[in-house]
Amino acid sequence: MSAMLYKVIVSRLVGDRMLAASAFNTFGVVLITAFGVLTGMVTLGAGLFFVVIAAVGAFRFPDLRSRVHAVGVADSVGVALVLCGLAMQCGLSVFTIKMFVLVVLLWITSTTACNAIVGALMSRCKSDDTDGAAAVALCEGVLVNTIVMCTFSLTMAAAHLVMAAPDVAITEAAVGAGLSTALTLVVLSRLGYVGRDKVGYVWTNCSAVRVLLAASIALSMFLALMCAVLDLPEFGDAASPANIQAAAYFEHTSRYVEIPNVVTAILASFRGYDTMGETLVVFTAAMCVSLLLDGGGKKNA
Repeated sequence: MSAMLYKVIVSRLVGDRMLAASAFNTFGVVLITAFGVLTGMVTLGAGLFFVVIAAVGAFRFPDLRSRVHAVGVADSVGVALVLCGLAMQCGLSVFTIKMFVLVVLLWITSTTACNAIVGALMSRCKSDDTDGAAAVALCEGVLVNTIVMCTFSLTMAAAHLVMAAPDVAITEAAVGAGLSTALTLVVLSRLGYVGRDKVGYVWTNCSAVRVLLAASIALSMFLALMCAVLDLPEFGDAASPANIQAAAYFEHTSRYVEIPNVVTAILASFRGYDTMGETLVVFTAAMCVSLLLDGGGKKNA
């Protein structure tokens, strides 16, 4: 009997849970199991419906601001419902817990949460001309935040270098610490940044209840991520899921692709479409930055 109850709660397949529930010969157990399965299906369908609404809203709303806001909110709700539906369909397991952790992480980092946070911060700012970037960054000064961002990028570059990934370290140092910092400083100079423009700390603008709630959510997410890290394979393990397919690429690269460098061959051939997409994104970003620095105006011939 205990084994059947275990299958009702833990089994990942819906059919296994229903068969285990029917073995009890109790209408209540079968009804509760069926209700859980149907709730998961309805939640999954509602999530997909919200995703469709987001796609329709991207074309039907008149202005860009309404489109971006509606699509962000609908996508956040849709993805959260889809994850909850998948968790309900899989029974009580580690996968279910991970799905609910993803839902919490989604709501913390989603556009819905960002809009609410920015709106609350901007409504509590004492100065009307306070820069929006400082309010989003939650720091006292924009220049200080830029320096911290540069320091963090250099730290990540050093970490990549220690983990024997010099190509990633070079990219992080060049783009994160170099180009991004330079562009941010250029934007601050163009906006007329003044050192006296500051934003109050979050714990002075928010009540103690909100601060404690935010701290508890952050601590819970930290503990959940630490538990997930314990399940990760050891660094550099050749038998890990991320490295199982690498041996086949290394073995067949010289035969299928006439490029001596293995990394270049993989990026240009096996991951050709991905590399083309990344190149298009970088080109588009470069064009946007060029237009921003130029001021967007036309020069007289």
